[in-house]
Amino acid sequence: MEIQNQAPLPNGVAATTTFNGIALSVPEPETREVQLPHSKLKAQIRRGKGRDLRVAQMRSSQDASLFVPTLISLLVTVNGQPVIPEFFDDMDIDDASLLQSEVLPKGFLPQVPEKSEL
Repeated sequence: MEIQNQAPLPNGVAATTTFNGIALSVPEPETREVQLPHSKLKAQIRRGKGRDLRVAQMRSSQDASLFVPTLISLLVTVNGQPVIPEFFDDMDIDDASLLQSEVLPKGFLPQVPEKSEL
């Protein structure tokens, strides 16, 4: 069994994947664009997958406060540039809270540190 991927094609055309020599069409990831309220920058948000949630949980396993910035770094670009967790820390609170509400799964409640951890 052999799977090969080609680079994404221009103009949003779906990428091609071959499986045992058969060409398969792979749709581009679902994305949406929002304007950040304070900075007025455009943020592109990719719809996450289970693996994004797993990776964010794994990368923030030592520090739960890094979960949201890590998930944002996996799913968001601002003006075409990735959002690294350190950039998220320096964002205006209105911009940061909008991105947080956009990337967290429905019904997901981030863990708040216990009082003794503060």
